[in-house]
Amino acid sequence: MKNQWKKADWIWLGAMLLVMAGIFLFSSQPGDASSQVSSGFLRFLLGIPPVRWVLEETPVLDILPIRKWGHFTIYLALGFASFGWVRRRTGKRWLRPALAWGIGTLYACSDEFHQLFVPGRSGQWSDVLLDSLGCAVGVLLCTLVFLLVRRKETL
Repeated sequence: MKNQWKKADWIWLGAMLLVMAGIFLFSSQPGDASSQVSSGFLRFLLGIPPVRWVLEETPVLDILPIRKWGHFTIYLALGFASFGWVRRRTGKRWLRPALAWGIGTLYACSDEFHQLFVPGRSGQWSDVLLDSLGCAVGVLLCTLVFLLVRRKETL
C-alpha cells in the first residue's frame, strides 16, 4: 500500500516528462531554425513589432545571451518538476535533492549528445554545466516551496 501511486505523483511525473519533451523538441531543431526561434523570442521580449523583424537587424540581439538563459530556465523547470516527483516517490529526505538534480543533469548530458546528430547544432560541456546549474536552482526553489508550505500548515 505504501508504494501506491496517487494523483499528485502522476501530475509531477507528467510535468517532468512535459518539460523533457519540450527540451527534446527544441534540441531537435536544426541550427538555423533554433536561431530564428531564439531571435524571435528576444524580439518579442524587447517589444519589437513582428513586421520590423524581417526589415532590420537589431545589434542588441547579437550580444544578449538569450539561448543561455533559455538553457538555464528550462532546466530550472526540470529541476523543479523532478524534485516534486522525487519528493513524492522517495522516503529518504537527504536523497531527494541529489536524485532530482541527477535526473536533470543526466538529461542535460543526453540532450547535448542528441544535438551532435542535429544539423547545425553541437553538444557543449558548457551547456551541460549551465543546464545542471539551472536544475540545481529549480531543485532548491521547489525545496523552499515545500518547506514554506509545510511551515504554513503547522502554524
